[in-house]
Amino acid sequence: MRVEITDVLDRDRRLVRFQSACGAALARLGGGLPAAPGVFDVELDIPDVAVEWVVANEGESAVIGEPDGRIRLVGRVVGVEPGDKVITLRVADSVVLVELEDVLPTEASDKWLSVLVREVQLFDMNL
Repeated sequence: MRVEITDVLDRDRRLVRFQSACGAALARLGGGLPAAPGVFDVELDIPDVAVEWVVANEGESAVIGEPDGRIRLVGRVVGVEPGDKVITLRVADSVVLVELEDVLPTEASDKWLSVLVREVQLFDMNL
């Protein structure tokens, strides 16, 4: 996903504000990215289990920073193995692995989901 890092909030913790074609939020920088404003091609990583998820209306992908600092990702489920708690979610032109608290019900496979996570990490795709 192409993002623009617009603000470095905490250089030591590598916390930044970013925006993309599908929204804006806070994230931590992973290896390979400078803690400085600029435009980068990144991979999104979700380091923790999702806080919640709900089936969303089919439509546009989104990355939405919530007022409490959590991030809402909206995308289409493009991969899930029966009995597995990890789903593959397509958010715009990126795929993101998201671990859920419980196994995704079969009827939610191949649906659009809104997933709330505590943190997003950005990793340089050009390494």
